[in-house]
Amino acid sequence: IDDKRIRFRDKETSLSSAALEIVHEMGYTWKQIAGPQWWLYEGTTLSELRNLAEHEEANDEFNK
Repeated sequence: IDDKRIRFRDKETSLSSAALEIVHEMGYTWKQIAGPQWWLYEGTTLSELRNLAEHEEANDEFNK
């Protein structure tokens, strides 16, 4: 939906809320979860992808 919200199971939510819903269905009773560390895009966590993008952006700025 935007950079903070996603559509998951026909409702607007966050990555963390969606991940928490899934782990609860798996039987875990966790109270919180870091969603970007659980969701993958082409085999890489969203957290890793963000770190790579930020690192590349910083390198681009440095090399100007």
